[in-house]
Amino acid sequence: MYYISQEMGEVYNPTQGDLVNYFKENEIPYGPEEEIIKIAYSYGMHFYENDDLNTAAYFLSIAATYVDDEELNKTLKDISQKMGNEE
Repeated sequence: MYYISQEMGEVYNPTQGDLVNYFKENEIPYGPEEEIIKIAYSYGMHFYENDDLNTAAYFLSIAATYVDDEELNKTLKDISQKMGNEE
């Protein structure tokens, strides 16, 4: 990258908004696939109900990255408390 920037001069550094607009204009999917989030949530709840808290936390944290849901956040907090990681 250093060599390229030396040869080309200043390189355009797009913002997040620029990228989103470019993808929309060119009909390119942007962001996570909704089905993947649903699967992560379903797996997380399955493992939570079966007391596999580490695995539940893993999958639910994936879903929580993309979805702001009060019930999901409560479940993650409960898992954290049960695992002794009280926040």
